[in-house]
Amino acid sequence: MKLSLVIPCTHRDIVLVPDLLEAYANGTELPDQVIVSVSNAHKADEAVLARVAAIGVTRFPEILILKHHRRMFHGPNRQAASERAIHELICYQDADDTPHPQRIQIVKRLFEQYDIMHLNHTCCLEGAQFYQVHGALQFMIWHQSAIAEGCFPQGRLRDCVQVQQSYGAFTERPVHAGQPVIRKEVLTQVRWKDWGELAFGISEDYEFSMECAYVWRKSMIVDIPLIRYTPFAGRETVEEMLGLVPDGASSTAPPPDRQP
Repeated sequence: MKLSLVIPCTHRDIVLVPDLLEAYANGTELPDQVIVSVSNAHKADEAVLARVAAIGVTRFPEILILKHHRRMFHGPNRQAASERAIHELICYQDADDTPHPQRIQIVKRLFEQYDIMHLNHTCCLEGAQFYQVHGALQFMIWHQSAIAEGCFPQGRLRDCVQVQQSYGAFTERPVHAGQPVIRKEVLTQVRWKDWGELAFGISEDYEFSMECAYVWRKSMIVDIPLIRYTPFAGRETVEEMLGLVPDGASSTAPPPDRQP
């Protein structure tokens, strides 16, 4: 079973990608394809882009750098990269977070062991240390039945808005909605949406994961912190994130506190 790793980023966050690629290259199992999708790539540092390419061709079986010469918001950037994935599994990674050294190995094994289409896991906070996962992989698992009960108590997709303001909240664990792992087939019925397309008005990752769980009914959440979450560092203002002002324009709004 092969896996494509999708890393969406802005022209600012590209500076974080070299270290991120090195982290994956030093992991216990490599992704079989890496896709770095850069929003506003014409504004990115060319030396950094060159370094990303150099690491990619020397450390991974395949790398593809998508250079978008316009702003790509969170959902469309993920969707554009996903459409270039060539392998059965697609694993998403935010540029400013850190992967567990065993992340690729563990998520592949879970898809091999269970009949699932969509997987989310927990995260730890900045400053925490990863622990090594051994042997039989003993950890808490929430299968589709528990997810459906927690998110869609009346059997309707719209139920989720009333009972869960973040995906996986019913677990009372820090589930990261924005960095799931899916089978590529998921995208035949569910896609990453732009801000104006959201039915529930919460976030693109919330809606994507909720739709995956409702449409495919083969989701899983595992309590293994496979991402070290870094709080939003203010590289975008609220207005920039929503496309209300050009990049770099002044803003009086404070940066949002990102939620996993």
